[in-house]
Amino acid sequence: ISGLEIDSNTPELPCSAEGARSRWLVVDLSKCNVASSVDHATTKTFVNLLVNSVDRNPKLRDVYYYEQPDHDIQCHNDDKSKFGFRVKVIEKGEETCFENVHPDYMSIYDIKTFIDDQTTAKKNEIKELSNDGILNWTAISDFSMTTW
Repeated sequence: ISGLEIDSNTPELPCSAEGARSRWLVVDLSKCNVASSVDHATTKTFVNLLVNSVDRNPKLRDVYYYEQPDHDIQCHNDDKSKFGFRVKVIEKGEETCFENVHPDYMSIYDIKTFIDDQTTAKKNEIKELSNDGILNWTAISDFSMTTW
C-alpha cells in the first residue's frame, strides 16, 4: 500500500515512545541538502539507529526507538511529535538520504473484503490503479483510514 499519509494520528511517530517502530525510505540524496526540521540530537539518534539496524533492505528500513542517552540515542523533547523528516547516513563511505514515511508504507494487506464491498465501477478503478502491484490508498479511498 502506498499513499498513506503520516500525521499526528499515526499510532507510532518516530520519537513518540520507547519501542516505537518507524519506517525510513531511501530518497534522492539531494533531499537531504536542506536544513533539517529536527534538532541535531534527534538527527544523530536516527543516524545511529539506521546505521546499526539489522534491516538491510536497500529501499527502506524499519528501526525501533529506544532511548539510550549514554549512546547518543535520544530524541530532543521538541521532536517527540515530529514526523516526515530526513536524515543523511554515511555507511562504508557512501551517503544515503532516508525519509521518515508512514509505518505501513509498502506493507502488504489483504483488502479483499474492502474490494468486495465496492461497486463494479470502483472495482474496475481499483484493478486499473494496481497493475504494478502497488495500490495507492488515497486514490481509491473516500475515507481517511490510514492504519489497520
